[in-house]
Amino acid sequence: MKAVVTQGTLGLKRRLPMHFFACFSFSVRVLVLLSILMVFGAPTTWAQSVNITEFTVPTLLSPAIAAGPDGALWFTEPDLNKIGRITTAGVVSEYSVSGSPGGIAAGPDGALWFTEPNNTKVGRITIAGVVTEFAVPFLSGPSGIVAGPDGAMWFADGAS
Repeated sequence: MKAVVTQGTLGLKRRLPMHFFACFSFSVRVLVLLSILMVFGAPTTWAQSVNITEFTVPTLLSPAIAAGPDGALWFTEPDLNKIGRITTAGVVSEYSVSGSPGGIAAGPDGALWFTEPNNTKVGRITIAGVVTEFAVPFLSGPSGIVAGPDGAMWFADGAS
């Protein structure tokens, strides 16, 4: 598997060594690897080289990405206080939130859930873009979030 990414874009190029990809920030590498997994499946199904169309995204830093129930990829834009959505055709939509979003995950309710570590909130965004935010006063900064096997959303307290 050979990959490359530049800040502000998602994509893959042919025949570039994996060590080239090491010069980019951890969050960008994770974003690209998760995108590759969502598009191509487990590593056992990958070919020696692949072609992916590269899309420009509105932000330089997208620390989290999740596959949505609508078939689009949803990502956080902490520098813009937005949640982004990109279709597999490259159409980007953005939705404002009250703070800098961190983690994002698809929930069992058909919406996406995200954290706002700096605002001590957890938020929910429907695939139609309706945002609801919930204060989490007993935590100092919720970070990662995931759907649990019990059907509940679980998140980590980033500062504990």
